Amino acid sequence: MPDQIESFEDLIVWQKAVDVADQILDLTETGPIAKKYWLCNQFGDAASSISANIAEGHDGGSRRVFLKHLYIARGSSAETLTFLRIIERRNYADAPRIRAIRSLIVEVRKMLNALINRIARQPSEQNNPRDA
Repeated sequence: MPDQIESFEDLIVWQKAVDVADQILDLTETGPIAKKYWLCNQFGDAASSISANIAEGHDGGSRRVFLKHLYIARGSSAETLTFLRIIERRNYADAPRIRAIRSLIVEVRKMLNALINRIARQPSEQNNPRDA
């Protein structure tokens, strides 16, 4: 594995965050939830914001910008978990599917926390997020 990440698309956390968005979008296109437009829109926005913020932060040019966007991505993952809980309580999706999506979101959150901690510990002269 190379020491440098050349593109945000090389980040496994970004790849898994895209998987979260895909699964959320698939979920909101079928079943009783598909008729809850406000919920589907907010849910989809929150889920896709995770990977979008990872990408934007990575290409932001500095460690500070990358960290800021990683924190936003983590917040979006919490928002996504909240919408998932609402859907679970309203029985808009089956339990195994919800568990699988929740598990993936939790995995992404752990990866985000690890990346945040790693970047935050870097000496300030290492400002290139591609060195993460």
